[in-house]
Amino acid sequence: MTDLVKFHADVNELYQGLVKNALEFVGHEAEVEKVFVYGDMEGSYSCFFLYAYLGDIYDESAIADARGYSPQQSREKSTLAKSNSNEKLITLQGLFTAAGQEPPKSIKLTYDVKKRSLDAELSHVKVRTQTYYMSDVEERWRAELRLAAGLITEEELPGPPQHRAVSDKEYEKSFR
Repeated sequence: MTDLVKFHADVNELYQGLVKNALEFVGHEAEVEKVFVYGDMEGSYSCFFLYAYLGDIYDESAIADARGYSPQQSREKSTLAKSNSNEKLITLQGLFTAAGQEPPKSIKLTYDVKKRSLDAELSHVKVRTQTYYMSDVEERWRAELRLAAGLITEEELPGPPQHRAVSDKEYEKSFR
């Protein structure tokens, strides 16, 4: 029988580790207001980070520029943060499986830095397809966060992705 208290404690520890990786990418001294982590576990493992910073929602590339990272620093920090995060996603999926629970296909974490509060949203719905990439997921979530912050209007939200003819190789490469 699964010890649910331990299961939840272990899951929360992994969530906190994912947020820590996102904070390490940007630097703990950065005055980010919120950190957003998307973890994808649809047959492979990948993640991306978004940040509420200086009144807008920044992706990793934009915040690296704003923080003055060189392209090499940005690549190195991103590779390390994502490698550590992907390991945590693998462990997270294993925890759910060991507990007899269906592992989520994706997670969205929102960490409020000032309040030190963490919210998690798990989804068991498949998101990625051969024509809907992780970059589409990131663009959509960033737009939704910007809409919630009043930075864009409903009309500015990206619509459904356009059909793209892609090879299996391009598809596989899109979420690594």
